[in-house]
Amino acid sequence: MPSLLPTRPVRRLVGPALALALVSSLHASILVLDDPASPVRAEFDTATGRLTVVQKSDGFTWKNTSTGGGDAITVGSATQVDATNVTAAITHPASGASLTLALALDPASGDLRVTLGGASALVPNGVQYPYAFHGVGQGNTGLAVLPFDSGFVLPEAQTTYVTKFSPLSNRRMEWFGGVDASNARGWIGILESYADVELKTSTGTHEGASVIGGMPRWVGSNANPSHTTNLLSYDRVVRFQFVPSGGYVALAKRFRAWAATQGWLKTLAQKNAEDPDHKTDKLMGAPVIYLWGDGRDEALVDELYAAGLRNAVLQVSVNHVDQNANFPNTAHADGPGWMDAVRAKGFLPGFYDIYQGLRIGGSTPAYDGTRYLWPTSQAAAWAYYDSAGNPDVSTQGTISMYSIAAQKQMEFAVATRLPAHLAQFGVDAYFFDTTAAGPPREDYDTANGHFATRAMDIVNRIGLIDAAYSNPLKRLVVGTEQGRSWTVPVVHWGEGKFWLGETGNLTNADAGTWNNVTYPAIMVNVVDPTTLSTNKLGPLLSHGWQAPLWDLVFHDCMVNTAHWHQPHDKFLYAWDHADRWALLRGQSALLNMTRTGAQGSATVAPNTITDTHGVAWSTRWTTMQSRFVQTFDTVCAWHRRVGYLEMIGHEWLTSDRTVQASEFSSDGGVTGHGIVVNFGSYDGAFGHTGPTWNGTRRGQSLSVPVASYRTYAWAPMPPGTAFCSGDGSGAACPCGNAGASGNGCASSVFASGANLSATGVQSVAEDSLALLGANVPNSTALYFQGTGEAAGGLGTLLGDGLLCLDGALLRLGTKTIAGNVSRYPEAGDASVSVRGQVPSAGATRTYQLWYRNAASFCTSATYNLSNGLRVTWVP
Repeated sequence: MPSLLPTRPVRRLVGPALALALVSSLHASILVLDDPASPVRAEFDTATGRLTVVQKSDGFTWKNTSTGGGDAITVGSATQVDATNVTAAITHPASGASLTLALALDPASGDLRVTLGGASALVPNGVQYPYAFHGVGQGNTGLAVLPFDSGFVLPEAQTTYVTKFSPLSNRRMEWFGGVDASNARGWIGILESYADVELKTSTGTHEGASVIGGMPRWVGSNANPSHTTNLLSYDRVVRFQFVPSGGYVALAKRFRAWAATQGWLKTLAQKNAEDPDHKTDKLMGAPVIYLWGDGRDEALVDELYAAGLRNAVLQVSVNHVDQNANFPNTAHADGPGWMDAVRAKGFLPGFYDIYQGLRIGGSTPAYDGTRYLWPTSQAAAWAYYDSAGNPDVSTQGTISMYSIAAQKQMEFAVATRLPAHLAQFGVDAYFFDTTAAGPPREDYDTANGHFATRAMDIVNRIGLIDAAYSNPLKRLVVGTEQGRSWTVPVVHWGEGKFWLGETGNLTNADAGTWNNVTYPAIMVNVVDPTTLSTNKLGPLLSHGWQAPLWDLVFHDCMVNTAHWHQPHDKFLYAWDHADRWALLRGQSALLNMTRTGAQGSATVAPNTITDTHGVAWSTRWTTMQSRFVQTFDTVCAWHRRVGYLEMIGHEWLTSDRTVQASEFSSDGGVTGHGIVVNFGSYDGAFGHTGPTWNGTRRGQSLSVPVASYRTYAWAPMPPGTAFCSGDGSGAACPCGNAGASGNGCASSVFASGANLSATGVQSVAEDSLALLGANVPNSTALYFQGTGEAAGGLGTLLGDGLLCLDGALLRLGTKTIAGNVSRYPEAGDASVSVRGQVPSAGATRTYQLWYRNAASFCTSATYNLSNGLRVTWVP
């Protein structure tokens, strides 16, 4: 019988009496939701609206804050419908709204579903409920898990830390949570109603201490028949899950599982497969490089290639008025010539564009030799409209910024702008600024036919991005500023998903301004953070309480970089730190670059600053070439190795969080790659300080000095699986000449038959795989590769043995046998993955050994074969 335990003794009820009590339990201040099968028990306090959840396995208890935490609610009445369901009538004093509350416990999973109802309730400032949970008996020593920016896991006691989040943060994923002081267990709140909600941080009191936590703010919606503003309009749902082990990594994986149910979990490997040109693969290990001024010279493209760079997204701005009608340069002022030059080196030529901003133009969309323009005269018709019927047309001079409704953006992209850009320039990559950076918006326009709820606005934004992702003329590699969970299926990369340190300490002015059309300071000037109004080097370098929550969910689905106005090469002393942060996350780099920075006809030229060590810092390639190459050879090379993989783990290896580790895998951790990064401390003047970290990862001893990193890989041994053996388990050998178990058919020399095995690591990035032939007559042998298995893996008759391979066959190499053994590769040979052209994302390939056996034996053929070997390559 489920437990129903009020706060004061009551008569135990059974049978009909219990059923009657369940219908109306208004006199009990604590209502209990429980079931024998449930791993948790939940309690609802009708006096305060607080929730308590007990994990039955050991009694650990989670509880809402007792004061603060957001809006207060008043419970008018509560009814226990049955053992796992409670309903209540509540009042929201801040707005005076009457609402309903429904609590439902799922006995199988222990999920607690909280539903806030009241379609006609007017909530002009939204409703914040329910509050965050905190561990009972732990005071304020737990950790709040907040998916702002890339993610923060910070002490609940850090109630002032909210000022350190990026000003663009708000929410990037639809969940929040917390873990206990030891990061062993936790809880997650998944915002199932994600269109009309903001994720907030709030402070409250727990066990006499101030604590911080996340909570939803449910905002009003026009999703009602009359399109009235600020109504709750429909039920809002948050699902709480209580995780007994795994800490914040487990919470992120819980959201990943939920994201899969929403169709958001499309991997980069899937995106690459959808594109017949496989351009996604060119994104692996590719820095995103914005080129300015003389950086658009083809000479820089040649020099990047000569320096060893093989993958890159080279971006130019099509939207900003920064080319003086020479786009992208005087040699290729109009047309695909520059894009063709970039493409010839294997790079991805790309555009940066803003669809939300209105630009100067005539009455119809037009091309002015540089851009495809919004018609200014359409501003009122195409802008978002507020509930009072006013278009959002805030102007900057004659240019109206960031006001065009997503539906009109999408229509214009599909019908005019994207087809024209493709026809004119033939781009391969396309970046949408602002589309996924800001929250979805309501649009009350009915006269011009683009009314939208926030949910509709999300659909329109996805449609805008998908116009490039699925373009019928040419599939493009697509980027966005920031990134939302719902954009993941149609986006390849996001800029600004991680930030240097505590970016809330920086102002826009710290990064520079758009003060020049050729070399805008915000993009090309470097900044000495020690000379700002206050020394901001410390906040920039602080990895603080950041954790790669986004990557733990979506790493194998999107490539992410720093933001375009805070790239790796922006701030003196911080470049190495940005590189190490990207390495830890397994992400690529973003850079702003000029060539020599020649001023030419420009008003100014990009600056160069010398630091306290006499080192020059600049965005000029000719000044900083060796430092750019260092980023290519470290950050980009590591991303090439792990870009297709899921991030399966992240840890702080030291209590001060200066040493951190991440792991990546495509098979749940059976094989994979890991990295340990030792950030240490760095103040710019005296260099790095901190001890060397020594430890063991996956059975491998590592020593990581301060300001350094170490990578490692692991794989099961042996790396291949035998199939198509001539031992009777596959097709019968041609003359009844069965070999030993797992080998090929018998030869005239070895009755047990030849054997093919493998050793090493079957990783494309760290290929140490060796194919080993044994029991082979001393003659010649050919190693070859297939993409399939003959006769479903049983093999077909060939010579004195069985042909095991099928599909596209490829010769790896011929070897002379000595001592009845052989191997491929030997010194001077290409690796198996290189010779076999195995895709960088990994693939399954089959292998076999063909060898001479000239003696009169079995058939008239003079050759035989080993067993087959199946190898599943990982990235």
